[in-house]
Amino acid sequence: MQLSRVTSDDSINGRLQRLIADAEENRGSFAIITGPNGFGKTRILHGLANHASQSDIGYLGAACRSSERFLSLGIANQIFSPLNIEPSDLSRRLKLLDHFSLNAEDYLVPTAYNQGADLAQGLWETLAEQAEDKVLLITVDDVHFADSLSLEILLHFINRIHTSRILFVLTAREDAGGVPANIRSRLMYHPNCRRIQLAPIAAEETSALIRNQIDTDFSEEQLAESHRISGGNPLLVQALVEDHHNIRRGIAGLAPGEAFAGSVQLILDRIPSISRAVAQAASVLGDHTEIPLLATMLELKEAEVGRQVEWLERIGLLIGARFRCRATEAAVKDEIDSSVLEQLHQRAADLLHAFGMSSSAVARHLLDGRAPYEEWAFGVLREAAEHALATWDLESAVQYLRLAVQIRPDSEHRLSLILALAKAEWQLNPAMAAGHLTELAEAAHKGRLQNADIYWVLTCALWGGKFDDAATLYDLLRDDRPGFEDDESANWHVAATSWIACTYPSLFAGRVGCADIEKAQERHSPLSLRTRVITDYARMTLGDGGDATLKSAGRYRTDAEFGIDSITPIEAALFSEIHSDRLYSSIRSLDSLFSSTKVRSSPLWRSVHHAYKAFIELRLGDLINAAENARKSLEVLPLRSLGVFAALGTACAIEAYTELGEYDLAEQYVKRPVPEISLDTRYGIYYLGARARYYSATGFTHSANRDLLRCGKKLQEWGMDNPSFMPWRLELAQLSAKATEFGRSRRLIRQHNSLPHEDSPRVRAMGLVALATTQEPRRRPALLREAVDLLQETDYRLQLAHTLTELSCTLAGLGEMSKARLVGQQAASLAASCDAAPLQGEVSMAVEGHLDSQPDDGSQDALSPAEYRVASLAALGYTNREISKKIYITVSTVEQHLTRIYRKLDVDGRNDLPLVMKGSAAAH
Repeated sequence: MQLSRVTSDDSINGRLQRLIADAEENRGSFAIITGPNGFGKTRILHGLANHASQSDIGYLGAACRSSERFLSLGIANQIFSPLNIEPSDLSRRLKLLDHFSLNAEDYLVPTAYNQGADLAQGLWETLAEQAEDKVLLITVDDVHFADSLSLEILLHFINRIHTSRILFVLTAREDAGGVPANIRSRLMYHPNCRRIQLAPIAAEETSALIRNQIDTDFSEEQLAESHRISGGNPLLVQALVEDHHNIRRGIAGLAPGEAFAGSVQLILDRIPSISRAVAQAASVLGDHTEIPLLATMLELKEAEVGRQVEWLERIGLLIGARFRCRATEAAVKDEIDSSVLEQLHQRAADLLHAFGMSSSAVARHLLDGRAPYEEWAFGVLREAAEHALATWDLESAVQYLRLAVQIRPDSEHRLSLILALAKAEWQLNPAMAAGHLTELAEAAHKGRLQNADIYWVLTCALWGGKFDDAATLYDLLRDDRPGFEDDESANWHVAATSWIACTYPSLFAGRVGCADIEKAQERHSPLSLRTRVITDYARMTLGDGGDATLKSAGRYRTDAEFGIDSITPIEAALFSEIHSDRLYSSIRSLDSLFSSTKVRSSPLWRSVHHAYKAFIELRLGDLINAAENARKSLEVLPLRSLGVFAALGTACAIEAYTELGEYDLAEQYVKRPVPEISLDTRYGIYYLGARARYYSATGFTHSANRDLLRCGKKLQEWGMDNPSFMPWRLELAQLSAKATEFGRSRRLIRQHNSLPHEDSPRVRAMGLVALATTQEPRRRPALLREAVDLLQETDYRLQLAHTLTELSCTLAGLGEMSKARLVGQQAASLAASCDAAPLQGEVSMAVEGHLDSQPDDGSQDALSPAEYRVASLAALGYTNREISKKIYITVSTVEQHLTRIYRKLDVDGRNDLPLVMKGSAAAH
């Protein structure tokens, strides 16, 4: 036997071509191609058959199957049936074949054996006749499945082949034990045998194979990764190519997909059962796979497992004892029967625990195993849950805790397990934890929960809008109840009082104000930093605070440790800066606080993060990002899970899309329901304000007026009527001025001015803008310029753009066009940087609308270009809202244009426009 280990098709084809050339010189031979399944043995035979059909070479072929290994003379029948020989000879020999097939046991009798030898010789002579004029190529695929009689006949042929023009090419499977014994003993060591042993293809061949089939410029690193994943197994390399063509076209690299998984499973189906068992056990053990563990798990000797592992590495599944990639591991595991898989996981859990592996490693297998569980399982699950919570692996923690409760539902540790489970589930989806809150509340009323845990359950009840439950839990934290003595208890009472007062004030109905919080601070001083930041923010929203609030917020940002129950102090710290007009500082704080990888593991925190960011970006004028973050905040979790907090993200979405001029999108969020009870929270105030601005921009003045009045009424009832928090009177005053209700507007401004707000340049600027709307046109610019000066000291770019736009429009109305254009350019530039399309359109049309104005002569020629566009659209029947959307201006601007249009054209209203526009509407 001559042995050649080859990998490339070129070297294989070269050897076979030389053997064909030898046969042409009457030096017949036979080759046996060996290698694992998936290495292309059958593909090589198909290539030879194609070559023979295109050349002057005769060809006969047979393929053996495991199901036919006991079918006598199966190979002989396949080879000789197609031969074109004399009918008499064909009939005689096939009848003999049939006789021996049906009476194979007679072949073992000496006389019958002689008859069989005569038959074999006759068949050989038939083949020799076929090869008289040309080379005859005969291939047999998977010869290891051949029946014994066929092997004897093959051996008879091989003994005579060396002086013929016949070439036999056979393939045989190779596994961890090598080539099957019957092939080794009878064929492989024959002197005429030429063995070609297939090996994994080299890295450069993998690269060439991929490049020849995919027109993509892959990097060397990507190609090297493909070779690592496939292990040089040609079947797996081809599967990577197929996956790229099918589903990953245009994506960098070649990632395993459906074809790859199918190829792995095809390999599994064709390997011996012991090899398959080792692969399956390794897929269950995963990263903890070691040969000793595999041997114990499968009750095999380590030496045997080692041989199987080496062979699985050779065929491209493993590296060492581990899988080459997760996709291979998953494909193997997916093929395991569910009941067998459960048994393997249970066995793995027992072994890993016995080998002293980590609780987390053991717990993963307990989850996928099945009852009954060993006594130690409960402790392992608790320990694994603690570790998962510490590393913010929330999903694993939830799974471990659920199984622990299931194993011992009446354990003395049940309450602590349920509390930990509820906290972990809350971070994933508050709706998941809702079922546990009732049990925890009952435990709190029985005195079985610590104050810190009562506070957490209280905040969950508030989040879910269960204010009655929250009120009873709050009573458990009151500082006048028996046993309330230690500082720790005082901190939770003060924190709860302050958080409710500033975020859920309807619970107190205005009975708790700054003075009450200040007294609580003094009575229980010193307070923890987390409590201090909440109390300071509460005082700010109620009309007090100032530097002390910012100081505590700054300290908390620096010292805070991001935790499962830290949402209230984090929000207090951020919103302290926001309502102090320190927007850039607040967004830096936000990025700092939420930079932890913990945030990414919690859908709740991701939603909260997006909402906070949208709230800040909206005020900075970063409208596109504000809209995007608001959308994400509302999509991370179902609306029901967001509870009353949904009002904040919805408010940001409404206002951002309104300012962008995307009124249809804003309307979708207006129509999207938020919990009615959320309107009794601070988040609800943000929502009502945003909805009022949408209604104002789209011409629903009455609805805007109603929402602002509702805001004001609630804030007054709650003792939160603080202009720095929500200057609702100023917005209402501007609405009134647009409706020419100047008396009401001035009255609202006076009421606003009677409240403290001097510390906020933003609020003072808003007051000046509102006041300007009540003044004669010539007195407005001075007020608006002062407002611009104040806003330039703040981070409120969008509000500055609005004020500059108002100033430009005012100057244009006064005929001061050079000044109007100059201010308009500033306004337009700032509005463009904010992507505020309506503002840009308003500036353009305001300035343009006062240029080249003609005398009011009752003709359309008197209209400015801007007025002409509005009049044309109105004549076509577009509503004011539709016109505002088409040319990106607010509804109020459309109304102002129409007022001038009616006056210039001397018509009573829009119904007369089609008559006086002289066909321009149709032309438009």
